[in-house]
Amino acid sequence: MEISKIKKVLIEQRNIGLSGNLYHKTQLDFAYNTNHIEGSTITPDETAR
Repeated sequence: MEISKIKKVLIEQRNIGLSGNLYHKTQLDFAYNTNHIEGSTITPDETAR
């Protein structure tokens, strides 16, 4: 899949706001990993909440 197609899908999913889609998962992973790098002990489940 082309980068532009992936970008388009992610933007569409962001606009829908439905949890569980690829965009939502990417945002949760980013938030969790950023916090983890900074030393936070928050779990992935806590991040999702």
